[in-house]
Amino acid sequence: MSDHGVNKVKNTIIRARIEPELKKNVETVLDSLGMTSTDAIRVFFKQIELRNGLPFSVELPEKLPEKLPEKLFKELLSSSESSIDFWNNDIDDEVWNNA
Repeated sequence: MSDHGVNKVKNTIIRARIEPELKKNVETVLDSLGMTSTDAIRVFFKQIELRNGLPFSVELPEKLPEKLPEKLFKELLSSSESSIDFWNNDIDDEVWNNA
């Protein structure tokens, strides 16, 4: 009989750098769902484990925009310390969907 993780020790720490506004926006959504960031990360990791891969597809658009929007260009210039969040919906909508 499986315990489904009920009594498993959870003592590994994960640290990540993200933009403060992204963190605030995500925590607002998670709070409305009754979840913490830790809960969401645990669900995400469990889905990766169960699917043996990401729980969503990661694709490049068939056609790239001719000119990058100023917002994305500035993010590219300032991305030396952390990676750019290409999954951020406002960037997706602004750049990829209007290409």
